[in-house]
Order: sequence, then structure tokens, then C-alpha cells
Amino acid sequence: MIPVWAVAIGLGGILGGTAYYVYKHWDEVLNWLYEFLPKVSSALRNLAKVFEGKAKYYAEAAADLVDAVHVTIKHILYVKEGNQWTETVTSRKVERNALPSKYKSRLKNVGDEMDITDELESELGMELC
Repeated sequence: MIPVWAVAIGLGGILGGTAYYVYKHWDEVLNWLYEFLPKVSSALRNLAKVFEGKAKYYAEAAADLVDAVHVTIKHILYVKEGNQWTETVTSRKVERNALPSKYKSRLKNVGDEMDITDELESELGMELC
């Protein structure tokens, strides 16, 4: 086993030699730092852009997967109070499998919308305003 004092002398020599080199060649070290640090900064910025783009892509892909499995059902109600109309929107997310097949076949693409007011009116035998 190497004695602790030998390790301490070796590390002291390395640190002392490095300090002496930096002292003697300070201008060269400073010029090297001036050239090196902007390159590191630029590389980190480019890396951040890559990760930002990848994270955004993965978030959009995950949202598309959720939309492929789920459908948002919206009920929009318009009520006239005096001279002013009020719109109330209620939405609910359900699994695509829970939809009746006649509606599933009409929703081919993710993000498609369809108005089923007429079908609901005829099924319920009433007029929805």
C-alpha cells in the first residue's frame, strides 16, 4: 500500500506544477479560455435546442396517442337571457371504443369533429335548440 504522505507529496507536486505553469503562461491560458468558453456555450445552446425539439415532438406524439384512444364529447348549449345569448360548453373525454359504431366510422382521423344534433333529435323525438 502506498503511504499517505507519498500521495500527499505527489498531489502537491501536481498542483504546484500546474499553478507554476498557469503563472508562467497566463496570457496563453487566458487566450485559450477566451476561445474555448464561447465554443462550450454554443455547443450547450445547440444541445438545448435539440432536447427542446425532441421533448416537444414526444409531447405531441403522446397527445396524438391519447387522442387516438379517446374522444372528447362536447355539448354546447345556447340560452337567450333578455337581449344577450349565453353559451355553455360541457365536455367529457371517453374511450373511442365506447362510441356507437355509426359514430366511430365517421371519425376517421384524429382531431375530426362531427355534429350529431340531428341524429339526437330524431332518436329522442324532440327538437334540440
